[in-house]
Amino acid sequence: MMAPAGWKFETLLVVISLFLSAGFFAQKRTRGDAPEIRVPFVGCASDGQTGPMEAPKSLDKVVHVDAGVAQRLAYYETEEAPGVLGPRGWYCFGVNGSNGEQLFVSPVPHKPGDLFTDKWNGFDGPAIDAARMSGSTSGRFSVAQVVARVFPPAACVAM
Repeated sequence: MMAPAGWKFETLLVVISLFLSAGFFAQKRTRGDAPEIRVPFVGCASDGQTGPMEAPKSLDKVVHVDAGVAQRLAYYETEEAPGVLGPRGWYCFGVNGSNGEQLFVSPVPHKPGDLFTDKWNGFDGPAIDAARMSGSTSGRFSVAQVVARVFPPAACVAM
């Protein structure tokens, strides 16, 4: 799987921004302090190298956050990509291929074909991009880039 045209490696900043806006860091808490709250599960359809997959079905997910925060969240997941917490009411879609899986969650719906064209320039506003990269296949190049960013001395070895 190739990342869609316009994909940017700014996912972490977007996710941190969403958590801050959702009030995740408003109070310092430990997991034991936060009550178990259920948030809605949202299954996301996906497409890619292995063909289209329907959205999975599941029960609500248990999270450890304040009840007020939980009311604004949902848990999004495809059959293969990693699941994420995101704002309730957003739209999601996953892509998959030999280098891994990605899940996109945004306030604007996208048709699957949008993500596989050169015309798509990425998301215009906030979005969540959760990716799992496989280092044993064509994803090894993406994995090497992340390793080089996290461990700069490894950059000359990883690239």
